[in-house]
Amino acid sequence: ALFRRLRAMGVVEVLHDCNGGNEEIDTELIARVARLAAAHGLELHSWLLVMLCNRRDIKDAHRDWYCVSRKGINCLDEPPHAAWCNFLCPTSSGARAWIRSLVWTLA
Repeated sequence: ALFRRLRAMGVVEVLHDCNGGNEEIDTELIARVARLAAAHGLELHSWLLVMLCNRRDIKDAHRDWYCVSRKGINCLDEPPHAAWCNFLCPTSSGARAWIRSLVWTLA
């Protein structure tokens, strides 16, 4: 019903938040949303929040993937802005490889 109303209002593209940085990607949900969008003549764009990563499994297994302040403090121990600000470090090869695998999951 929502996609039908959007299309009737002239909307031609929609943005879908895949994970919000906190949960695993539900590829079945994304496929379902993509089919619904296509059925209503809408182009779907998926937004994947990857540098903000609050997934417990990743935090527990890969502390070394997270940003460290210039004081040497891991953001898991002292988040820079708020308690939910746990950012992966872009220079971490492990974090980059994991992000690539997430993107390929969606491709």
